[in-house]
Amino acid sequence: RPPTDPPALLVPLQELRHSLHLPPSASVVRAFTDDDDAMQLWLKTEREDASARLAAVLAAPAAWDAPAVPGGVDEAGGADLSSAGSSPLRAPACASGAMRLSLDLLERVRLVSDPAAQGRAIDEVLLPTLGEFSAQLRAKAAQAMIGAADWESVGALLATLLFAAPLLEEWQEEPPLASLDAPRAVFGAVLRGWREMREELEEHASSTLAADFFHGAGRYVGERRDFRLPPGGGGGGGVPVG
Repeated sequence: RPPTDPPALLVPLQELRHSLHLPPSASVVRAFTDDDDAMQLWLKTEREDASARLAAVLAAPAAWDAPAVPGGVDEAGGADLSSAGSSPLRAPACASGAMRLSLDLLERVRLVSDPAAQGRAIDEVLLPTLGEFSAQLRAKAAQAMIGAADWESVGALLATLLFAAPLLEEWQEEPPLASLDAPRAVFGAVLRGWREMREELEEHASSTLAADFFHGAGRYVGERRDFRLPPGGGGGGGVPVG
């Protein structure tokens, strides 16, 4: 029976393999997935760690600032987040950080050989973490769309969604996610929510721009009319000035 104390989850893989008397070819993660108590503790620890990492990413002072490098490059973390369909826009630092975290969690899923255990890792760790990220995006979007558009926030959110969505679409078409026996795409619900959010932001930006344009055009026409007509000559056949 594998150990279930929390410290056992934090020791180096080689040390854990040695302590469990596993051959070099054996999977250390299987030591947890073969035991329900150990599996539950492992998933709980991963979920709490992911939530803490995501909170740190979103709370960073420059979380919503565009980086000096394209959004698909995570220099600090060393992860390749490029995608054939990702946006050329430079996504905010929090977008790169959140997707790097998601990729790390996906790598943990790849360490698991049992499909049932893979499904639990996805349902109990990866998807809840993406859901938490989505909730933060939704809250920021709602705030950005109150009254006049907060163009900086709207732009940051759109860049985030255009950068992150193609990554999820690409990952769910690759092993191990593509091989899971699921009735729908793994990230289908997340992607639908992001698409709806993007459409709402784009609609709000479009309507705000249109309203600003018509307001400015009306003001311009009014000022031109006042300028061309002499005082008191608005309705009695006044002679245009100039």
